[in-house]
Amino acid sequence: MLKKKEELVLKVLSDNSYKGEACLIGKEAIVEFCKNEKIVNLNNVEEIVKTLYVNDYIDVVLSNKKNERLYCVTILKKGKNYKNEKTKEINAIKNRILVAVICAFVSFIVGRILFAIFK
Repeated sequence: MLKKKEELVLKVLSDNSYKGEACLIGKEAIVEFCKNEKIVNLNNVEEIVKTLYVNDYIDVVLSNKKNERLYCVTILKKGKNYKNEKTKEINAIKNRILVAVICAFVSFIVGRILFAIFK
């Protein structure tokens, strides 16, 4: 499971990638796209990108252009499927809660019926 800042950076990279495949982006651009969220700044962007790379969400090639460090990022299959997996996980949790509520309701009704019978 990714942390919130890693999810945010993965979303930025996915949104800026060409046809969902690859993008060329700098640290400043990533921070600019995440400006509403205060958890991503210039100091931790490199760490977040490295974490995504190590966990096989993205493939990164570093490049320098006019003394500016750029990331050439390719979104891997795991990175593309992350949003769908998270949605499936949330739906599974909702289903478990629903089953628990239904079981509690049925247990309550059966208990009341048994109480009425053996009273």
